[in-house]
Amino acid sequence: MNVETLSVAINVPADKVYGFVRDPNNLPRWVPFFESVAPGQDGVWNVVTPDGPAGFEFAPDNNLGVLDHRIRFSSGATLINPMRVVANGAGCALMFTVFQNKGMTDARFQEDMRLVEKDLNTIRLLLE
Repeated sequence: MNVETLSVAINVPADKVYGFVRDPNNLPRWVPFFESVAPGQDGVWNVVTPDGPAGFEFAPDNNLGVLDHRIRFSSGATLINPMRVVANGAGCALMFTVFQNKGMTDARFQEDMRLVEKDLNTIRLLLE
């Protein structure tokens, strides 16, 4: 199983990037796969995707820059995505780890990495 951590430097303070990313209302702005979001129950947000409805949940709010999140699809599949923002002087680095899950082709893994890289750059462009 392949694992890659992608990152982007953002010339914005880490706490501002954390706040933007962690706000589920912003998800459709940087993740085109999420067509809409709405509050759910117990910290789980309802998202609409091309694959149908899903639940989206961030790790508990923290001051460590941890933006890990879980997506539960109506099919029963669950993805856990490690994500971090780390201060770097007046700016920060935003990182996302992509896993090649069991049964995922190399081509699909490469496509997932391309999409995550695009999402990270979208966040950078929105905030800088």
